[in-house]
Amino acid sequence: MLYDILIDPNTGHDYVNVPPKVAAEFLAVSLPTFYLMMQESKLPIGAAARTAKGVWCYMIPCERLKAYAAAADLKHG
Repeated sequence: MLYDILIDPNTGHDYVNVPPKVAAEFLAVSLPTFYLMMQESKLPIGAAARTAKGVWCYMIPCERLKAYAAAADLKHG
């Protein structure tokens, strides 16, 4: 089941904040495309913010990612 990818291997529970690599794989998009979409606010699953040092940080709540996938009728599971 593809939703298993959203389980944090350290806790055995759903991620609270899904790592971008995992979210991209879950949505079946390349990681560079995922980063670009998040940075341009074209993916309504969370937020991307650039720090003062120019590093991008991502907040991707697991429930929002699941809701987006369900609303987009992605074929998971």
